[in-house]
Parts: sequence; structure tokens; C-alpha cells
Amino acid sequence: MAQTATKHEPKGEWLSEQEIAKRCGIHRQTCASRLEELGYEPDEERSNAKLKIHWFDDEMEFAVKKAKDSLDAARIRQIRADAQIKELKLAEARGELVPIHDTTERVQAIISKLYKELTQMQPKRVAPRLVKAKNIAEVTKILKLDTDKILARLRENDEEFVPILKK
Repeated sequence: MAQTATKHEPKGEWLSEQEIAKRCGIHRQTCASRLEELGYEPDEERSNAKLKIHWFDDEMEFAVKKAKDSLDAARIRQIRADAQIKELKLAEARGELVPIHDTTERVQAIISKLYKELTQMQPKRVAPRLVKAKNIAEVTKILKLDTDKILARLRENDEEFVPILKK
């Protein structure tokens, strides 16, 4: 059964630090320092030097109200970081996320094998037919057909094409 991705609409709104302070019932400077201690960065596109705009949601409201000192802020940051790590691990376990190292390694292996096919194997394979070709059109046709076969093999099964990456 195929899984369908569900999009969760974020619940919140863009607010200035002053508006966030009003909603949380704290002083504006206290709010600004707590946001900084908690690691919340203002949105660069919506903010300017005087007006810092943040995405305000229930999570931020709870964190700002709860963080009475820098130790509380550090604990909240740690809890948020742990939750993000767990979400990433879960996404990886579901197959929704692939480590960049694995992807890079796979792409490099495929390109390396493709390069070897086109520069070393293909000339050996098609040379006898190329020698018998009567004009450039025939040479082009021979090379195109062989290259199409190589690329078709890659499209059909890249793991067969690059067997060193099978797990």
C-alpha cells in the first residue's frame, strides 16, 4: 500500500518582537533576549534593522514564556534539537530522507562507470562497425545507438549498472 505524504499547514503568523512580547505578557527587551537565547533567528526578508520579524507559533510562545533564564533557554534549545534529530532519524527510517554522503557516493560511482563505458568500453565494442561505416551519418548512427543502449541500462537498473553500490 502506497503511503501518501500529508502536508501539515503551519499554524502561526509573522510577528514583530514587540507584538510577540505583548502576546506573551513580557517586556519587549526581555522577549528579544529570550528569543536570542532560544536560538530564534528573525526572518531576513521581512525584518530590517529596527523591526525584527519572527514566525510566531504555539511552540515559540511556550518557549518564550517558559525560559526564565539562560539555563531554561539552553534546556529548551536542547529539547528542540533532540526532537529535530528524532524527526530526521524517523524520516530516514521511512526512506523519506537519504544521507548526502550516500547520495554523493552513488552519483560519483554512476558517473565514473558511465565515463568508463563511454571512453573505454564503447570504442572497443563499436570500433569494427565504425571502420566499416561509409560516411559520418553512419558513424553517428552507430555511436548514438550504442550510447542509447548504455543509458537505457542505466535507466532500467542503476544498481546493476553500478554493482559496487549494492548493499
